[in-house]
Amino acid sequence: MKGKQIAIIIMSMILAVLSIVAIYIFRQQDKATVVEDANDMDTPSSYLNIEYQGEYYKFNTNLELVLFMGIDRKHEVELTSESGEGGQSDSLILLVLDKSKKTTTLVTISREAMVNVKMYDRKGDYIQDYQAQIALQYSYGDSGKKSAQLTKDLVSEVIHDIPIRSYLSLDIAGIPGIVDAIGGVPITMNNDYTEVDPAFFRGAQLTLDGEQAMRFVQHRNTEESGSNIVRMERQSEFIRALFAALGNGKGKNMVGTLLEVAEPYLITDMSVSSIEKLADYDMEEEIRQVPGTIIAGEHDEFYIDEAGLQELLIKTFYFKKDE
Repeated sequence: MKGKQIAIIIMSMILAVLSIVAIYIFRQQDKATVVEDANDMDTPSSYLNIEYQGEYYKFNTNLELVLFMGIDRKHEVELTSESGEGGQSDSLILLVLDKSKKTTTLVTISREAMVNVKMYDRKGDYIQDYQAQIALQYSYGDSGKKSAQLTKDLVSEVIHDIPIRSYLSLDIAGIPGIVDAIGGVPITMNNDYTEVDPAFFRGAQLTLDGEQAMRFVQHRNTEESGSNIVRMERQSEFIRALFAALGNGKGKNMVGTLLEVAEPYLITDMSVSSIEKLADYDMEEEIRQVPGTIIAGEHDEFYIDEAGLQELLIKTFYFKKDE
């Protein structure tokens, strides 16, 4: 009799565990899972094959990612040993390069996205993760390659460990000189931005000079919740217009001059030839944004919609295995 009671207890425990597992699986079914096999198990390339809502997807290996960071310091790049004082990434834009189609798709990430930022002390030793705006990750470096690398790694983590090949980190104080060096940037205003400049009305076709370009990418009404979303829109439009201005071989012909002008404000791990090749790509019209919800406060907080993010990643980086 006692043995039967013990058996009943054990069976009850097993059923309880199975119930918990079943609930967990049910809750996770809307998330993409890594499909492991002998080729990608326990390797950094496990992002190559995923399962989402019963469908199997393969990463498009024709794609390469470059992260553009706009840093707002208002002075030339200076290396600093003070962790937490290395500036902030005011804009984060992924350039998704399709090597087969020779096209670039822009994907923007809000500087206010709440993520697990990695904190380091003044000696550069890791302390802990803490939830904060993604823009702050840059500050825990040296204002140079370490800051850029930390931000690149965190953005890769946000997009489910899809690797980012390279980065371009530009202090936006360098924008006027760059724009003036290429003779201005032609752009059409897709929305009304007269709050920034009376000339920026919807439909206006302008060639921005350096100072206008600076106002266009930098202005933000900090008293208005969600104003960063509007600024992100302008920043993406400017990047697209800048690439168009550098197209048709113009960028390659001017790369030396541009790098000379940008050098005091630019940090990158790209070679000159790699930067030149960016001018060979046509910019897609659609600008994609990592989706989420804004919570207003003294400092707005942007919470990423994980389900929406997964759909964006599949749309941008994957194709069905049976296609």
